[in-house]
Amino acid sequence: MTLQQFRSSPYRIPVLALVAIAALTLLVIMPLMNQTSRTEAENAQLATLIDMQKAFSPLVSTMKGDMGRLGKHTTLPAGTEVAPPSSLTEGLTALQQMATAASLRGVRFVPLAESVLGSNELVRLDGTMDGPLEAFRLFMLQATSQRWVTRVEQLEVTAGPQSPMYKVSVWIQVGGTTKGNGG
Repeated sequence: MTLQQFRSSPYRIPVLALVAIAALTLLVIMPLMNQTSRTEAENAQLATLIDMQKAFSPLVSTMKGDMGRLGKHTTLPAGTEVAPPSSLTEGLTALQQMATAASLRGVRFVPLAESVLGSNELVRLDGTMDGPLEAFRLFMLQATSQRWVTRVEQLEVTAGPQSPMYKVSVWIQVGGTTKGNGG
């Protein structure tokens, strides 16, 4: 079909309309659809961030309240050095007393069986507790300042129903002389 025949053809208007629709689709509608899908993805990400913020908002406000109540620059009381434990029971008791004195709740330390069975003077204790973040920080500062706490092996913080929950694994030296400087 030549150009002269196309100009006089009854199909001229429908063909031009189809070409215009195809051009409109390619030049306008497709980019707008891409922009819309990108915007929807961004909206989904923002909705997720808002949900996370809503979920953590009570925890953050509790932590801020604890910071205000306990003070930003709380220091350890003088004379926090605890005598090296001569037995595993004394070591467990000392750590539990430190945690309780720091206002932590549900404090429990359990020795790792493999570390107790050996002839080594080092014992790994796995502890769980919950309470304000500042209280846990104070406990960790006091515990790691003890010469008989040789290292912190593991530390895990999870959001609890009312306050954060903590799991910590520490190695302590019982009996004999103390090595290390806590940390």
